[in-house]
Amino acid sequence: GATNGRYGEDVDSYVPGGVALWENASMPYEQRASAVLDMCRGRDTTYSYCSAARLRVGEALPYPAFDLSKFAPRRDTVDFDFPALSYVLVRHRDDPLLGVDNLRDVLEAVTKFMWWLDEPGGVGDMQMLSENHQILFGTGAFLIGG
Repeated sequence: GATNGRYGEDVDSYVPGGVALWENASMPYEQRASAVLDMCRGRDTTYSYCSAARLRVGEALPYPAFDLSKFAPRRDTVDFDFPALSYVLVRHRDDPLLGVDNLRDVLEAVTKFMWWLDEPGGVGDMQMLSENHQILFGTGAFLIGG
């Protein structure tokens, strides 16, 4: 099966019948959404996409709900969390299920973050110039307000 790099586990085992979500586009939305939430339950509670999914279905988040450790040192792949954090800030900023401590931490991380090469502080080990990173940095800065 496919391997999830974050957990190093077989992701095919997370979905009904062992069929990966990306291999079965005909699976109804509700079934795919349920499979994603099942995958998130009992896993790393600070994975941004799982936290966003939990908010989407009306679940209160624990604290901390986001792994923001890559922001301050400007670590590579920090931009992969931008879509989930953008969703949370745009759709759930005032949602009590997010929690004031989670909101504070996310806002602090994104407002202190260096969004482009010409900002002070250096780039750390972030990759910023390949196509996928340019898209994520550009949309993250636009949606989050960097």
